[in-house]
Amino acid sequence: MNCCHCRSGLNRGTADYTGSRGGYLIVLRDVPAWTCPQCGEALFEESVVERIQEVLAHIDEQAGRLRDVA
Repeated sequence: MNCCHCRSGLNRGTADYTGSRGGYLIVLRDVPAWTCPQCGEALFEESVVERIQEVLAHIDEQAGRLRDVA
């Protein structure tokens, strides 16, 4: 598998996922990913993306509950 940006070969490793949504910033550290040693680009497999989406859905739900308190 090659990097879509620089075409270097990808290595199995971990990367951080960072996202901004609904008024908050989320950082998930050390998420399994394919990483490029040349440019640092990370590629997450479909199963990992599905897990990230589950985590985000749970956080969205909890953040909504927090807003309801105020």
